[in-house]
Amino acid sequence: MNKEYELFGRKVATSTLIALLLFFVGFILIMVVIIPQFGNIGQQREINMLKQTQVGTLQRSLAALNSVSDQRLASDRQLLTSALPANKEVISVFSSIIGLASQVGIQVEGFTIQVGTVYDVDNKDAEVDVSSDTGFPSMNVIVSLTSTDQRQLAQFTDLLYKKFPIARVNKVTAHQSNSSVEISFYYRPYDLSQIQNTTEIPGYTNESLELLKKLRESQN
Repeated sequence: MNKEYELFGRKVATSTLIALLLFFVGFILIMVVIIPQFGNIGQQREINMLKQTQVGTLQRSLAALNSVSDQRLASDRQLLTSALPANKEVISVFSSIIGLASQVGIQVEGFTIQVGTVYDVDNKDAEVDVSSDTGFPSMNVIVSLTSTDQRQLAQFTDLLYKKFPIARVNKVTAHQSNSSVEISFYYRPYDLSQIQNTTEIPGYTNESLELLKKLRESQN
C-alpha cells in the first residue's frame, strides 16, 4: 500500500517523497562533492606539472655538477678570483707586484695605497669607491720603482696586464732611474642573494668557457 504523507499542506505519496529525497541527495552530491573534484583535478594536474619541472631542474643541475670534477671547479674558481677578487686583496697584490718586478730586474721601493670606501652589495645607495669605467669598486696603488732601463718598465706593465687582465695602469712617471706607476685593481664582492633559494645550476656556457680560456692564456 502506497502510504501518503502531508507535505506543505499537500498529500504526497511515499514513492514520490522517496523520489524527491533521492533527487535532493543526488543534487547535493553533484554540487558539493562531484563538481569540486573536477576543479581539484585541474589543480592537482598543475601541481604535478610544477613538480615535474622542479625534478627536471634538479636533474639538470645534478648532471652539471657531475660533469665537472672538484679539481676543475677549484682551479676555475682560483683563476676567476685572481682576475677579479671578491675583496681588496692587498697582500696578494703587493706580493704579485714584487714578483713581477723581480722578473724584469726592477726593484720595488715602496707602495702607496688608496683604499677608498667600503663597498656594500646589500646597500645600493651607500657611497662606494666605484670606477665609472667598469662599474666595479677599485683599489688604487702607486708603486715606486727603481730601474736601470726604461724598457724594463714597459716589460713590467706587460706582465702586470697578464697577471691582472682587469687591472688598469692609470699613470706612469719616469725620471732617470726612479719611476712610479699608478694602478687600479678592481674587485667585486659576491652577491649571495643571487644564489639564495635556488636549486638551478646552469653549468658551463660557451661564453664562460671562452672567458676561462682567455684568462688562462693571459696568465701563461
